[in-house]
Amino acid sequence: MAIDWSCRYFLKSAALNKVWCRIMGHYVDWTSHIPELAKMDSEDQLQLMLARSIPCVWMLVGQRSMSKNNHGISLSGGAYFPTDEEEQKQIDKEILPFLKKVCTWVKEEYMEPAKAMDLSETEYAILRVLCFFVPVAKLSPKGKDIVRRARHFYRNVLIQHLRSKYPGQEDFCMSRLAELLCFLPIMEIAGRMEDDELSFMTLFNVADMQGTLTYEVHVRKSQ
Repeated sequence: MAIDWSCRYFLKSAALNKVWCRIMGHYVDWTSHIPELAKMDSEDQLQLMLARSIPCVWMLVGQRSMSKNNHGISLSGGAYFPTDEEEQKQIDKEILPFLKKVCTWVKEEYMEPAKAMDLSETEYAILRVLCFFVPVAKLSPKGKDIVRRARHFYRNVLIQHLRSKYPGQEDFCMSRLAELLCFLPIMEIAGRMEDDELSFMTLFNVADMQGTLTYEVHVRKSQ
């Protein structure tokens, strides 16, 4: 069943856990279609999926928010965080600091530049896979090698796509490639922002965020 990315109502603190789980479920389903992941043993798969979840999720949220609406950050199921400062005053205080921080970052550093450069769905799709294939310390030597090879492969896929789309414009292709790859560290920062905020919210059960999955994603993976 497709996720509803429309913006119909402000996210409430009572719904944050449900929204978080829905998007994480979408992420897990997305990873199941990545062929290189099937080459890893189960422990490496788990470590990579946990470690790369939040940056990949925020790239998804940013892209869907950019393509579906103009007045907020869509968080699935019709819930959204408004970009308007006055409307933000209606957001529950216990979730406002986290949402305002990370949503503003994604809007200003990803959505606005991506819209300005007319980021295509194909470019986004390849970038998101590149965002996934980042080395993780807990991987086995074989797992790390698979990540390196996949990252090299998908980077070349992106280069070939640009050359096909803009034939005979090598300088432009390389310039656009550099711009596109700059989005990857933006997502890393978004991921750290969420980890910082939701680690606390998970440990102290703020907005009912305490749970096994939130603990694994935001607390245990850094231990």
